[in-house]
Amino acid sequence: MEAWSYIGITSCSLPTRSSPSQSVFLKTQRCFTNLSNKSALYHVDRPPGTTSYAFMWSIPNMIPLPPSEIHRIWRALKPFSFEATYGGFSGQDVRGIDVKQRVLESMKIQVRRQGHEDHEIFKEVCE
Repeated sequence: MEAWSYIGITSCSLPTRSSPSQSVFLKTQRCFTNLSNKSALYHVDRPPGTTSYAFMWSIPNMIPLPPSEIHRIWRALKPFSFEATYGGFSGQDVRGIDVKQRVLESMKIQVRRQGHEDHEIFKEVCE
C-alpha cells in the first residue's frame, strides 16, 4: 500500500490478488470507490447487520474478498478523513458525516458473516 499526493488528490493503492491495480482516490473529505451497494442509500431504520459497502474479489460472480484483504483496505483508508464515497456507476454516491464509520462497520459485518469472529479487524476503530 502506498499513498501519494498530486494536485490535491490522494491515491491509495489497494492491490489485492484479484485486482493488483485497485485504487481508491481521496480529495477533500471525499472517497472515490466502487464499493457501495444499494443498502448504503437507506442507512436509517434498516435491519441490523445490513452493510453499506461490499468488498468483493469478483463482483459479477459475487465472490467476497478474504478478511485479510478487507483489513488491508481499512489500514490504507484509516489515516484519511472523508464524508462521502462516490461509486463507479450512477446512483452509488453516499454522503454523510458517518460514512467512514459505515465503511468500517460494513467490513466488520462481512468478515463476521464469513465466519471470522476473532479477526484483527474487530480491534479497529474509526478515528
